[in-house]
Amino acid sequence: MKVMHWNFFNDTDSLSGIKRYESELYNRMVDKVDLSRFQRTKRNYLFDNFQSNNCDIVHATFQELAPLLFKKLDKFILTVHDIIPKIYYSKSMKMKHMWYLTELSLRLINTIIVDSSYTKRDLITRLNIDSDKIHIIPLGVSSQYHVLNKCLSKDLFKLSPDKQHILIVSSNLPWKNIHTIEKITDEMPQYTFVKIGYGTTLDKKNVINLGYVPEDHMPHLYNACDILLHPSAYEGFGLPVLEAMSCGCPVICSNSTALPELVGNAGILIDTFDVAGYCDAIELLLSNSHSHNYKMQQGLEQALNFTWEQTVSKTFEVYEKCIDL
Repeated sequence: MKVMHWNFFNDTDSLSGIKRYESELYNRMVDKVDLSRFQRTKRNYLFDNFQSNNCDIVHATFQELAPLLFKKLDKFILTVHDIIPKIYYSKSMKMKHMWYLTELSLRLINTIIVDSSYTKRDLITRLNIDSDKIHIIPLGVSSQYHVLNKCLSKDLFKLSPDKQHILIVSSNLPWKNIHTIEKITDEMPQYTFVKIGYGTTLDKKNVINLGYVPEDHMPHLYNACDILLHPSAYEGFGLPVLEAMSCGCPVICSNSTALPELVGNAGILIDTFDVAGYCDAIELLLSNSHSHNYKMQQGLEQALNFTWEQTVSKTFEVYEKCIDL
């Protein structure tokens, strides 16, 4: 079986959840199939000099690559991580990202992979995609995300060993719900929050803004903090939540979109915009060591259900089904 991966991100792009998926899938799949890779080189990838090299399958690994279907590819698989543009983008943003062409393409593609049951439901209810075309394959967590020494991890970021820290991994994009985060930090001046991610910084006395944190430091940051606060209004999956659980950092997150199926009973789920609910959950975990340790252990066990090996194995099964179509 010859397979071509068309990746949206290239080696020089900053790391993101989707780039992580593209990289893990390629590096772990290369021993299973005759695999090659084509990475986007121009802003308008439809004009890239793409050659399928007589591959049996072309797998485009991000939904914005859906219009590649019109290059007359016979065996074409697309991974859809979410349909955020449908819900949150303005008309001009949809045009800039060719979302209308993407929607048309999605209805014509015969094989679609999604990260979660929620994204599958979104495709069916919002875009009227045939459910039989859609295969749910959750993402995994990399092996470097595990429990480390908390004191040494705090020292790496110069965080006080005597304080409890609440981690926020969020940009200022509308669906990340930064306004709710701001209200929570205002309501809890007695606690120290650590904010990473591009965009909005929180200019408050009880917030440490770290900005960009290199990938190899992220396991230490999850270990340095005592809670991950993640009140996102929309997630197609939610890798930071999985990474935090793998590092023994209890999760408090919203009960929206794909997060409940990822977290299960291992975290504390709160209504998306319920500031008081988040504050109560934070107070519970940081004032009660038994509750904190219980959620930490639950998170570690829940994270074991998500591995990149499973992601690759299930993706390979979809390749085999696609070949037989």
